[in-house]
Amino acid sequence: MRLRIFILFLCLAILMMHSMNGASLQNPNTDEIEKSAIDELHEANIPGAMILIVRGDQVLYAKGLGLANADTGTPMTAETLIRIDVLSKFLAATVLVSLAEEGKFDLKTPIGKYVKGLTPRLANVTAHQLLTQTAGIAEDHVEYPSGAEPEVGKIVRAWKDTSFFAEPGKIYSYSNPGYAPVRLLIDELGGKPFSEQLNTRIFKPMGMNRSTSDPMVAVTYPFTQSHRGGGQQSRVIRPLSAESVGWPGSLMFSNVLDVSRFLIAFMNRGKLEGQQVLSPSVIATLSKPYVPYPATAGEQEGYGIHFYNVNGRRVMGTGTSWGGVVGYLRMVPEEKFAMLILTNGGRPLRKTSDKILQMFLPSTSQMPVAAPQIVPVTEAEAANYVGTYSNERTIQLFIQDGKLFMREEAVPVLGSVTGGYNTALPVTKIGDHFFSITPNGAAAPTTFALITGNDGKAEFMHIGGRALKRK
Repeated sequence: MRLRIFILFLCLAILMMHSMNGASLQNPNTDEIEKSAIDELHEANIPGAMILIVRGDQVLYAKGLGLANADTGTPMTAETLIRIDVLSKFLAATVLVSLAEEGKFDLKTPIGKYVKGLTPRLANVTAHQLLTQTAGIAEDHVEYPSGAEPEVGKIVRAWKDTSFFAEPGKIYSYSNPGYAPVRLLIDELGGKPFSEQLNTRIFKPMGMNRSTSDPMVAVTYPFTQSHRGGGQQSRVIRPLSAESVGWPGSLMFSNVLDVSRFLIAFMNRGKLEGQQVLSPSVIATLSKPYVPYPATAGEQEGYGIHFYNVNGRRVMGTGTSWGGVVGYLRMVPEEKFAMLILTNGGRPLRKTSDKILQMFLPSTSQMPVAAPQIVPVTEAEAANYVGTYSNERTIQLFIQDGKLFMREEAVPVLGSVTGGYNTALPVTKIGDHFFSITPNGAAAPTTFALITGNDGKAEFMHIGGRALKRK
């Protein structure tokens, strides 16, 4: 009898220890995360940040840190509204896929069937190509007024053939104006302005009560404007319209409490607090990768979202940086885990994001990551790559002393991908069509790809998320 009791207690103790260890693995101590974030805010001279961690149907951490406004000293909170460019295209994709699921149109039929007055080239593009950024639409940084609904139909119908840099379906290339036709499709197919459909299909059903695509509404709530500079030199960017380059593809406002509701619903097959707020079939469509990401082996693109491999897991995510606001989103639907970090000072919290991923998504493999192998490039092979590549940004590849080099031309509205303009950087081949450079001042190299055509000569360069066409 005593032996049975002892065995029973031993089993209970083991179960309790296992349960405690499981809880520890699932919900690590967030004090470490907060300390890391605060330290990094100070180190990087970022005024403020918001961090969200979700697992299952629970918010494990949602907090604002630092300042929402460096001029006034207003603290950042979890309720502070901030521009969520990092989610804007995924939310637009959610609305458009919902319309397709309702039978309003077909994602792979040319959009000219549904929207009139488009140029023949744009009319032949499909919604699938628009959502995956494979429509061949050229990159552009055009500012739109932020105080009123833009005339999207007028903007898109005015596009010419010069609005494209490649044939539709040819290659993935991130384009800021690339989602403007998505917005127009939503307006036309849904019979209401995009902002209304965003409210009725996502924000209201999910209880995202302060989320809005209207900046005039956003500023009536506690709100963080983005900043330039750092530390005591941080200054608020004024006016607000100076940040509207992504409009009409972006410029949505929310806070981490509201965003947590969308992420929980997405990772729980559309259910939130026992209610079905989003169709499971819509989520299934949005959870698939569709096209390869040219510059990194194994990465893919979906509808407004990127697919990575992090510590042996398939991870959905996006990252954006414009006008002082930096966003970093990662989701693992299979484990019902998501994290979002937003900063208002033009720089990311890289150390903190890495810490969160390592704590919640520890590596499943003990094998070290193999270093890229350098592949020799003959001068004859290098000659197939030489040329000028352009898509708003312009980069040259040329041979110097028998070796391949890269030089980037200055573009006033763009940051450099090489760490400096008009400087020759040596190019190293590290795979079949993968190459790398080490930008000036960078701690790590930048990988890019060269995609050859039927003639064996390079047709596209893919670097920094964009494809550049060889002239």
